[in-house]
Amino acid sequence: MVTGFDFALTALTTLFAVMDPLAILPIFIAVTVNQTPAQQKKTAKLSTFYAFLIIIIFAVIGHLILHLFGISIDAFRVAGGLLLLIIGLEMVHSRVSLVAHPNVKEYAEAVRAEDVALMPLAMPMLAGPGAITTTMTLVGSGFNVIRILVLIGSAAIVLFLTYVMLKSADKIATRIGANGVGILTRLMGLLLIAFAVQMGFDGARALLKQ
Repeated sequence: MVTGFDFALTALTTLFAVMDPLAILPIFIAVTVNQTPAQQKKTAKLSTFYAFLIIIIFAVIGHLILHLFGISIDAFRVAGGLLLLIIGLEMVHSRVSLVAHPNVKEYAEAVRAEDVALMPLAMPMLAGPGAITTTMTLVGSGFNVIRILVLIGSAAIVLFLTYVMLKSADKIATRIGANGVGILTRLMGLLLIAFAVQMGFDGARALLKQ
């Protein structure tokens, strides 16, 4: 039986793995290169705030979206597991995920934009398809207040840590270097793969029992 502590720990570690703040550091530095330190700090604050709002929205109404399209939570677990498996494999092999990161056109538009906090930092990098899928799957079907609150709290912790990292992006990137980022990203990818396999297996097993 999954306890409240187990669920909170799963939510915390999985969201941290799928958001992968360390992998975002180089792109954050690139899109804020022309900003002053004060502006970079504001961008870090806004991007994590926007991501938090997106997570809240899908945590609260995610089950309604599934119901609207006639999708069972178990089918969504299978699909979500496959999506997270792809992201995790790309992280383990140190390839830039096309699911969680902007493409060349989106990146170019973001660089030209005055405010990059929403796009691409909050979406799709922090609260992209992977984080949204994880949120909806962990909450499950129905309006489970306890699960929603625990998940929102977990997201708040992850995004606060992300904000702390982003506002000191230059210092962190210099200290741990590209190799350090690569090693930690691979570890997060491995954790994400394990969660994705478990998610897909649980969904498939429930579907077969129907």
